[in-house]
Amino acid sequence: MRNKNFGIAITARTKSKRLPKKVLLKLSDETVIEYLIKRLLKKFDKNKICLITSKYKSDDILIKLSKKLKIRYYRGYPKDVLKRIYQAASKYDWKNTISITADNPLIDLEYCLKALKFHIEEKNDLTQTNFLPIGMGSNIVRLSGLKKAINDKKDNDTEIWGNYFKLNSKLKTQSFKNIKKKHMIKNLRLTLDEPRDYKLLKIVAKQIKKHEINAENILKFFKKYPELKK
Repeated sequence: MRNKNFGIAITARTKSKRLPKKVLLKLSDETVIEYLIKRLLKKFDKNKICLITSKYKSDDILIKLSKKLKIRYYRGYPKDVLKRIYQAASKYDWKNTISITADNPLIDLEYCLKALKFHIEEKNDLTQTNFLPIGMGSNIVRLSGLKKAINDKKDNDTEIWGNYFKLNSKLKTQSFKNIKKKHMIKNLRLTLDEPRDYKLLKIVAKQIKKHEINAENILKFFKKYPELKK
């Protein structure tokens, strides 16, 4: 797209409890985090991608992976995800940031770019693609909006941070609604949080080629194997 002043922040940690070190589990023939980064590298320049993690030693392995794949990285506050995103965006002078969690390796990158265009045109502080199946959407934030949200917030644990924008009357938030109705697949969970999530993601990654992951091909897959939705 023409607007070059944006970046992609991948939030990742190795601290998960229900599914220990889930971003380092194997998906196809590589780790979940590598799978996601390689998908992004097919669409974006490496300098637009930044893995943001904590300063804890347990997350050193994520930095090694960033270096191996030659993308940027940033280490900051462990629990304050919002501040980590803001500081990384400030460092690289990104006016707008696509925020992706490493738990969502099957994000739809085509809708992500459409939402980014909408976000910039509407001058939103936050744009969400929350009508797609869980795990295929993204959040897009404006740097100035991030700064206001951080200045106004009272918590330091911002792992779930959407409401810091939506409940702030100073900030403009919208959902990207230009999504085909057939792609709004209800009750479909494609995020990685529990063992059964991992089981499903492995099946999907095995059956659909990495560069062909999008809402349309996911729709076709679950029409063919509807029992997997359970």
